[in-house]
Amino acid sequence: MRVEVKWVCTCFVLAPAPETGLYRVKPASVKLLKWVVFSVALAVAPLLLNALRCITRKDIAFTLTGLLERGELLLVSAAIAASAVGDLATSGITTAQKSKIVLGGIASGIILLSSWLFADISVGWQVNTEQMSSDGITLISCWLFAAAVVTGACCTALSD
Repeated sequence: MRVEVKWVCTCFVLAPAPETGLYRVKPASVKLLKWVVFSVALAVAPLLLNALRCITRKDIAFTLTGLLERGELLLVSAAIAASAVGDLATSGITTAQKSKIVLGGIASGIILLSSWLFADISVGWQVNTEQMSSDGITLISCWLFAAAVVTGACCTALSD
């Protein structure tokens, strides 16, 4: 009995094995799973634990803005992008060399922008809190985090 698998699943996770006609897990899927568990999840863990702390306390109001307004997610984004650049830089040269160069450049830009913004926000909170926009910081942090995760996944998938 052969099971039909949708195209989306076969494209990213499963590949037909020519010798049997059955599907097997692609090596890139295993790499991505390890990357998500050991890079992304562990990098986000301190923020999640802080969120749990806020949720379980009556005297602390939990909001996404309150959780992210100091820019910690920017450091997480920089770490994820740095991990991706490391994976990509240590991989071999293949026909996907142009993609690797572009993705490495994007990830490096995320590292620089996230690091600079975190430094700027940290100083801003210490010097003049009235000029700081918690909503703006949260929005930028979320966008850079999303960009870091997507770019990191692509870098990890392209690395050898």
